[in-house]
Amino acid sequence: MLKIGSVVDGKYKILYRVGKGGMSYVYLAINEVANKEWAIKEIRKDARVDGEAVKQSPITETNIMKKLSNPHLPRIIDVINEEDAYLIVMDYIEGVTLKSRLDNEGRQNQEDVVDWALQLCEVLGYLHSQDPPIIYRDMKPGNIMLRPDGRIMLIDFGIAREYKDGAAEDTKCLGTKGYAAPEQYGGQGQTDERTDIYNLGATIYHLVTGKDPTKPPYEMRPIRTWDPAFSSGLETIIVKCTKNDPEERYQNIEELQFALKHYKELEEEYQQTKRGKWRLFKGLCAAAMVSLVLSAGMKIYAYTLTSGTYDAKIKEAETSTEQEKAVRAYEEAIRISPANKIAYSNLLNEVFLADGNYTQKEADRFTTILGYRGNRDSRTIEEKFQKNKSGYEEFCYEMGLAFFYFYEGFGNKPLSKPWLRTAKESGSLEEKKRMRAERLYHISEYYTQLGSMNRAGDNTANYLDYWNDLVKLSGDDIAQEDNIRTALVMYGELVYQIGAHASDFKKAGVTRADMLFELRRVERILTEEIVGDDTYSEDEYGQKVDEILRGTDIAQKEVDIVYPPQEGEGG
Repeated sequence: MLKIGSVVDGKYKILYRVGKGGMSYVYLAINEVANKEWAIKEIRKDARVDGEAVKQSPITETNIMKKLSNPHLPRIIDVINEEDAYLIVMDYIEGVTLKSRLDNEGRQNQEDVVDWALQLCEVLGYLHSQDPPIIYRDMKPGNIMLRPDGRIMLIDFGIAREYKDGAAEDTKCLGTKGYAAPEQYGGQGQTDERTDIYNLGATIYHLVTGKDPTKPPYEMRPIRTWDPAFSSGLETIIVKCTKNDPEERYQNIEELQFALKHYKELEEEYQQTKRGKWRLFKGLCAAAMVSLVLSAGMKIYAYTLTSGTYDAKIKEAETSTEQEKAVRAYEEAIRISPANKIAYSNLLNEVFLADGNYTQKEADRFTTILGYRGNRDSRTIEEKFQKNKSGYEEFCYEMGLAFFYFYEGFGNKPLSKPWLRTAKESGSLEEKKRMRAERLYHISEYYTQLGSMNRAGDNTANYLDYWNDLVKLSGDDIAQEDNIRTALVMYGELVYQIGAHASDFKKAGVTRADMLFELRRVERILTEEIVGDDTYSEDEYGQKVDEILRGTDIAQKEVDIVYPPQEGEGG
């Protein structure tokens, strides 16, 4: 065990122990030079689980974690290989585990649990979207942190694994009994995303009922056997999540996420009301059919009415002064005509990106819209949209830009990758946009490599290729081809990266003159072209322009440090 007050790796002072797991201890440490707190996870090399030495776990965990970037996951900063232990330095997360909440308070409020479950769906969806998908396999209250701001953080990737296409089953059977799915015990195939759905269902059960599935009676009963006041809709969801046969569970996290968002609509009382309305509707339809057969011209009228309704919903959204009403109108338009691109693009660009910030809540809303299925429809809205190949690929390009530049105010490169992948492989997208999507996709891959290098010490990034792509991306007439907002973010990205990686660019062969030329070019575009553009608004873009101009001064100072003027080229 680490000693309180000791200094690890010459920079991390151990303050106190904050937790203990089956294979590890977790400490709070501080880097006194940077005045920054970190968590250090100590995994003893002689740790054993079921009589087997755990040697691969820390390597597996760090290899998985260091390439991930998500608001619900801690970052791994450093890995220290000591003689008797692995030390993993990661973000310190302020808050409590949901296990602590259960131990101290008992069962949790149903509405809070649904909110936490939706956040967990978001992070599991992110993990499952990786290539190859990452299966977490150890969802339980003890591995979930609740921050003071209400955000959920998923911790401990000790038994997570990458899904291996074609493998018959897992090489090692791990998981926490009571929460683990049957297939985690071996002999029933490979664990996949449906395994995480089982684990999450068991976790929801424990949080809502306060009944620990790892203790007697070692079972999960329908939640209303414990309290009839529980939601029958939530009970239905938990039962489906925890089916022994994976084929009977939700087949992907999006299906579960949609069900959780609409769990009240699954309640028996709601369904009874709905069935009554459906019978009334069928009666009215039967009467209407009698009238319809009287005139074939009614078909033309019906088509015109549908088209008019779509246009009317678009108009309603465009003229609405309230965001939520605009969102609902666009959502209704999308359901009326799923293959029409207009409503998707308007919702993204005119509503969600109107403030230059694509929030997690807005991204979740779009996920729900795209994942919607009608009562008797096996296809999602997104699958119907994909029938319009050119429209869908154009939308993927727009969605890729939204995640790349505007997600949560800073952009999230990894989340942009699946959208940019579709755009860069498009056969219908305008060539300039397709090429931009390809370069942005490469940039998102660089971010993974740069993150690995910065945190784990393996220098895998090709900074010359990175430089060339950055220059090409900002070399087009972005303001004219896309818009001023996107142009400013791209120029800001170039300036920031010069300041952050001037030394790395120098080592890759980028000259002082090259870097200074790009800084001067950005300054000229900002002051002469963008500020002079008719669509430029001082109120909307002035602060960003000033920020980038200040950044060019900072970046030049960094260039001067790595390339003192007397030894570099140019002035």
